[in-house]
Amino acid sequence: MKLWALENHTPFAAFTLPDRDVQGRQHWVVAMRASFGLPVSDGFVTPLQDLPPVRLAPEYAPDGGLLHEDDILPFAPCSEVLLHGTLHPATPDARAPQSFGFRLGKLEKTAVLHPPAQAVLRSGRWRVEPLGPLAATPLRWENTFGGTSPRGQADPENPTAPVMACTRPDLCPRARFCPCPGSCRQASV
Repeated sequence: MKLWALENHTPFAAFTLPDRDVQGRQHWVVAMRASFGLPVSDGFVTPLQDLPPVRLAPEYAPDGGLLHEDDILPFAPCSEVLLHGTLHPATPDARAPQSFGFRLGKLEKTAVLHPPAQAVLRSGRWRVEPLGPLAATPLRWENTFGGTSPRGQADPENPTAPVMACTRPDLCPRARFCPCPGSCRQASV
């Protein structure tokens, strides 16, 4: 396969490499990192002042949480949109779940911020009890619905990440309930 030199006429960082698709065909891949700030008043985004390079390895926060995955992935013929920030409740004492989202062209994503809650076993039945109002929550994987650790333990970085709940309280006495949208019931252990 003939390889080409990349002539980048954008303000964004770019990286090139050969890669193979699932059929084994070789392709010349261009990875580009374009970072924008949120719209101010006109609805248009502008490039950030300090544009980051293409990430060749994951980047972690000082506390060990994943900030950014690397940009070089197995053959992926489309773009990835990452949203970084903090969710703030509409009012300081909000206790009801609040929806949030973003739209970029035809891509639209929504999610729900739930207040902290815990299931308590009372008279042989689980009851969901609130732990307090909504709080400012960083958009990080540690704050999402998750799953059990491969070690079968609660991850200290995500101790209340919801996992599928067992149906017998005697088998999961430490389970705390965290509601999720729809008909599924999830609990953190």
